[in-house]
Amino acid sequence: MSDKYIGPVYAKVTDNKDPDKLGRVKVSFESMGKSIESDWLSVLNLFGGSFYIPDLNQHVVVAFVNGSPKLGVVLGAVWTNKNKPPKSGENPGSDFNQDGKNTMRCIITPGGNKIIIDDKKGDAKIQVINCKGKNRLEFLSKKKKIYLKTDKKVVIDAGRNVKLEANEVDYQFSKDLEITAKAINFTEKEKTNIKATKDMIVKANSIKLN
Repeated sequence: MSDKYIGPVYAKVTDNKDPDKLGRVKVSFESMGKSIESDWLSVLNLFGGSFYIPDLNQHVVVAFVNGSPKLGVVLGAVWTNKNKPPKSGENPGSDFNQDGKNTMRCIITPGGNKIIIDDKKGDAKIQVINCKGKNRLEFLSKKKKIYLKTDKKVVIDAGRNVKLEANEVDYQFSKDLEITAKAINFTEKEKTNIKATKDMIVKANSIKLN
């Protein structure tokens, strides 16, 4: 590299496994038709607590403090024909700002995990979706609901209490419902209806009906 660089320059990431675990990267510069690899360069991040580093072969913009090649800082990544922006695949029109509204912000990992925030008028939503799309948590303003889906099971682990409040609660199970507890208390202010399409079996050491 030359003794001094003036202004930001384009570069390509060649190594992002920092031996000192500082989140730095190495990049290659095109100079006079030759590729020149840098030393380890710091990556600009969002304040403390955030950690983002560009992928290998990602095109980035590098600036130099006081023009020194040893004090280069990666300012951010840029999209190119070879490194195109990711598609959410969830919100037609919002991807790549095709509708011109620029309502969507998203984080999509190389493996396909997604955090999507879309302010589209009349259909705003927040989505957290895993890489295979089988597990998702969505806040949907149009349908006025929170949607949780998984192809396996949902576990709620509370150190003390779990409280559910709603005007109506509708439970639907395709198979069995099992409840195990030290004690179960039901309090009904009006009436209780229990219907069974087949048999109803009640077992207890003693049964008291008032």
